[in-house]
Amino acid sequence: LTPYQVERVNPQVGLRVLLKLRGIDRIEEAEPLRGAKLWLPLAELPALQEHQFYFHDVIGFQVIDEKEGALGVVENFYELPQQDVLAMRYKGQEVLVPVVDELVSHADMEAKQLFVNMPEGLLDIYLNPSAHKNPNAD
Repeated sequence: LTPYQVERVNPQVGLRVLLKLRGIDRIEEAEPLRGAKLWLPLAELPALQEHQFYFHDVIGFQVIDEKEGALGVVENFYELPQQDVLAMRYKGQEVLVPVVDELVSHADMEAKQLFVNMPEGLLDIYLNPSAHKNPNAD
């Protein structure tokens, strides 16, 4: 990791930003950094409201469904254009769970557990995908 001091931030279309970094004064110097991931010190992250969490804080947490109990462990998060999803392994399959208030209830940071309300049939889609194919699809 190479630390840079941010001098200016200009929001762009979508989730992009244009940064002016101290010590980078020409476009040719900035070009290799295009599309790079930006990391900041944890102390710089905004304070969270009750029942909120940062994705990186719950990687490795046990996923507990209100009806089914323990399902798996949070392996990753994907920030997709449509919505954020968490990835967990369930019965050998990667399952993606939308991170929305209706599905993700809360996290118990001390017990390292993430509580969810899985919609009926979501796990079945991953375990038996051929049974859920669209008959009109090619």
